[in-house]
Amino acid sequence: MLARPKIKTLTVALLLTIQTFPLHAKVNITPISEGTYIRIRCLSNRGQRSKPARWDPVEYNAQQILEMIADFKPSVLERYTDGILDPNALVPVAESALPMTTIQFLNASIKSGAADCIITPRVSLWEYDKGTFFQTTQALYDLPLERPMRIISLDNWAPFAHEHSTKQVRSMFKKLKAQGWHHIAVNMVGGLRDPLGYAAIAEFGIKREAGFAPDFDKLTRLKALPDIKKHLLYIDFPEQVSDFMKLPPDVRADVLTKTIAAQQEPKGFTFIWPILQGKWNSTKIHTSPAGPYKGDSLYNIMKRSSRPAKKP
Repeated sequence: MLARPKIKTLTVALLLTIQTFPLHAKVNITPISEGTYIRIRCLSNRGQRSKPARWDPVEYNAQQILEMIADFKPSVLERYTDGILDPNALVPVAESALPMTTIQFLNASIKSGAADCIITPRVSLWEYDKGTFFQTTQALYDLPLERPMRIISLDNWAPFAHEHSTKQVRSMFKKLKAQGWHHIAVNMVGGLRDPLGYAAIAEFGIKREAGFAPDFDKLTRLKALPDIKKHLLYIDFPEQVSDFMKLPPDVRADVLTKTIAAQQEPKGFTFIWPILQGKWNSTKIHTSPAGPYKGDSLYNIMKRSSRPAKKP
């Protein structure tokens, strides 16, 4: 006599199988780092928004930039790239080094930082009306990095929000989320505009009339936006840094380490240490030999002073 199938047992086994192997695996969300953030602009298209970025620090090669990253051991290479990239383009290397592609350089950059180091790319919203914005963001998202880009920093946010309807702004954010971006940062230095709950990171600047102190008024207003979880302070945007560079080097060192960096923990923001970007080159700015910093470079002073910013 044939045995009856154990329907109840089979059903339970099938349910366990379904629960053990879900149809949709959980996505690992890139955390917003609490570590050190540094600013080195290595690859930039210099305003030519539809063209791939080119090597920007012409006085340096890849090995020298990697040494800078190793000095600071950052968790975030903030706005390390600008615009779309050609992954196979070669970057300048030392005479004795093997050729290196953009992808190889970016992976080497990540490895030179802290154990959790990531790259945050800069993308200008001026690309939106040119029709290249989402092509750029998708290409950056798809770059085959060992630790892929998942946090994106949007520049020219205030004018974009002013010149486009709420529907257009919301649609832009939704499409970025649909592409897979985990977190979005917006630049509020040029004006505070509500990102409608889509941005988790906001960037603000300094007040020149207050001795280049952080713009605490804007920081207070940013903290009133409940979806903004991280507040990043920049000092090296063009207008700010042009005036900052007019100060004596000793004063600049005081501003960087005392006026700004020392306020991170009590005020709840993170300072992006400005290393190398455009006309700003901290390795070539030296304090006075007779002053409190004994002729040291701003680069070395910042290297000693940098530390992970913690929430108060």
